[in-house]
Amino acid sequence: MPFAIPKGVYYKLAIQAGDKPKYKPMAQVWNQMLRFLKRRWYERMPFSVQEPWVAWEIHAHAGNTQYGCWASNQIYGERMVDSLQSAYPDIQVNPVEKPPTIDFSRPHSGARLLLEYDFALPLHVAYPDDLETHANLLELISQLEKDQSIICQFLIRPVYEHQVKGSFSRAIRDVKRDKSAPTGENQLYLQALQTKKTHTKAEVVIRIVAFDRTKEQADQLATQCSKAFSWMEHPHFNRFLVREWWQTIKPLFRFEFSNRIFPFRLKKNVVVLGDQELSGLARVPSLSRTAFIHNRNMQLPLAPMEIQNCAKQTDTVYLGSNSRGPIEYPIHLPIENLTENMVVFGREGMGKTTFILHWLLQFLEQRTDENLYGCTVLDMDGTLTSRLLTKLPEKLHSHVRTARIRDWKMPFNPFDIDFPQAEYGYVGEILRRLDSDFWGPQVPDTFMMTATALDLIDQGSIWNMQRVFEDPEYARAVYDQIPEDNDRNRSLREQLRKYIHPETGAVNWPQELIRSPSLTRLRLWNSGEMGRILNQRTDGFRWLQAIKEGHIQLLDLSGLTYDQKKYVVSKVFMFFEIFSYPREMKRMRGQFIPIHPLVLDEGSYFIQDVMPNPYGYLRDMSHNRTPLIMTASGLKDYLSPQMIDCLFRQSGNIVSFQVSPTDAHLIARGMKDRAGQVTPKDYEWILPHHCYMKLAPKKDSVFVLKTPELQIVPDEKKIQTHLDRSYERAMVYERERRANGPRVHTPIV
Repeated sequence: MPFAIPKGVYYKLAIQAGDKPKYKPMAQVWNQMLRFLKRRWYERMPFSVQEPWVAWEIHAHAGNTQYGCWASNQIYGERMVDSLQSAYPDIQVNPVEKPPTIDFSRPHSGARLLLEYDFALPLHVAYPDDLETHANLLELISQLEKDQSIICQFLIRPVYEHQVKGSFSRAIRDVKRDKSAPTGENQLYLQALQTKKTHTKAEVVIRIVAFDRTKEQADQLATQCSKAFSWMEHPHFNRFLVREWWQTIKPLFRFEFSNRIFPFRLKKNVVVLGDQELSGLARVPSLSRTAFIHNRNMQLPLAPMEIQNCAKQTDTVYLGSNSRGPIEYPIHLPIENLTENMVVFGREGMGKTTFILHWLLQFLEQRTDENLYGCTVLDMDGTLTSRLLTKLPEKLHSHVRTARIRDWKMPFNPFDIDFPQAEYGYVGEILRRLDSDFWGPQVPDTFMMTATALDLIDQGSIWNMQRVFEDPEYARAVYDQIPEDNDRNRSLREQLRKYIHPETGAVNWPQELIRSPSLTRLRLWNSGEMGRILNQRTDGFRWLQAIKEGHIQLLDLSGLTYDQKKYVVSKVFMFFEIFSYPREMKRMRGQFIPIHPLVLDEGSYFIQDVMPNPYGYLRDMSHNRTPLIMTASGLKDYLSPQMIDCLFRQSGNIVSFQVSPTDAHLIARGMKDRAGQVTPKDYEWILPHHCYMKLAPKKDSVFVLKTPELQIVPDEKKIQTHLDRSYERAMVYERERRANGPRVHTPIV
């Protein structure tokens, strides 16, 4: 009967995904709509050729997913729109002249869902807010390839009480008469039946059509889509059965699907659902926590072709995989792009350290006697260094220099530096970076001069710095020993002379220096365990030599206090800043400069203090092939807006694992892609060992990367071997210096 087929009206829904599913508002929408669709008894007498109904549809293609609503006439369509907008104020509804066309000439397969038991038995009575009923469906949709598409159609029309009253009465009577079942189970069924009986009900037709390259693939895709509704399966209540394509009269199915009409069916095959059950089936989706779905098109963001093509190049580092469905694209980063600074955001346990570990292993594996790749790692909790020492190949063992600072064995005197032109009071600069907020104008000047004087007479140590300020006799002895062989030294003597009274010889240091936190910190270090390593003659790490020869320097800072960690980080950053000069000279002469990244694990706690000029510092590090690789678990609580902005501007490679809600907005703004599709919720809900990435080859594109999971159990015996070997190497030079041997300086060129 062609005249009984309405043309209807179709609306396209622009959905903004929410943080959690909203089942109560959707149940209210269907309750209102079903009540509006119902006709009075005299309007249905003696019979009605056409009952009003609506359709809820999902059209999914590769790269695009569209939700739509169809109504048999404009009156019902407008009422549906009003109900949706009252429940979801942010939803955008756009009328469309024609519904999306369906091309059945392509290879396709279909299915229809029926209830396994009597419709009086419900699927679910209610859904918890953390259950995403569309999660499996949206995950399948996000993996569709170019020639694949899925259409889900739900036809909904009201059911009148007299049509189902008998079925519910019989079901309740049978449950009450059943004496074989346990009492608790009978009570469960009775409660569920009576709850469904009191709710507004609708007859629902659920159809699925899948298109693919071949008929067999379409069958498989339709089966997968049918199983996406497995959330409805319940051990006690109802569930869906699938009427597959081979069980269907295909021309009739296509005709009914295209015209959105109800099929001819037996009464036992009628699907009747309550408004609460409908709220889990035909609903506005939220952003699933189990899939990476854009709020706009619900698709996985793929890496651009410029990055995918890097896998074909030589001298690259494998980072992970970027996938859509069964197809995976390996992501490689060229070694030359590793010179860019990298910052890795994420909560604890999300995979930051594992990502850095895999990155370092891949990078160091390519070290040769020609390229001399190396690295310096500052590890705050010890997990990165322990696993790295366990996994490093044997060919690299001779290049490893490592120490657990908490053992208090490795010499760590900041005055011992293998760079002769650095004798200008850099130790005072380290102290200034620790306490610059508390200093007046006299404190940095005095610290600089004192440190320089001790360095000149080869008596540099933290203990001697304290003695200079507390022992007048020692202070005058230091002053007397300063040589006057050049203008710089003579100027230093004149500057220190103003603190010594010319007649009495008394030493009068500024009061702000005596009361400064740095002097108190010196006393604490000298009286504690840290004084044991700071007051040795040498430093167990040869910093310039390590950068030039490609050493793998690993510092385990676990077990230290905040101040102790901050001191070590400040010292290392200061040395890397000093060594930028000789590397710049080599670069200007056209010489090869090996890459030597500085890795700071959990650096958000210290980075604000140790880099007074972060913009210039980060720029120089990348320029001189000593890039900063930093992981950060917190931003808003530790870094200023200027510092955060600088990190994003001066980092060519940015990686974000799952972050906190407060940091998600900052990272979404800093990593904003050209299309603007990745939102703060995406950064907040991404799964562990998955991350959003922005790489140097294509800095305006954000894509999802699945990082390799490394199950490395630290081998304490192997780690201890490395620690002992590094300590013995360091003590050879320490014993020479204790015997008043000359300093060993690494040549600048």
